Amino acid sequence: MAKEGEDVVGAIRFHKTLHGKSVKPADTLNEDWEKMDLKATSTIQQCLTYKVMYNMMDEEMAMGLWSRLEIL
Repeated sequence: MAKEGEDVVGAIRFHKTLHGKSVKPADTLNEDWEKMDLKATSTIQQCLTYKVMYNMMDEEMAMGLWSRLEIL
């Protein structure tokens, strides 16, 4: 179980992945960033309906998914 406050920190880090690698903190390893992006991407995908997900199947990064959702 996550400690109190860790969920908030995780959410903030996920939020950064929506803006792409250009906002990656300098102290974050590329491998850690890719894991965070994968978690954010899968979290977004789990919340989409089948019809919406069908139109976004080619998106592999959280930033791309989020951008397309904003357009919709």
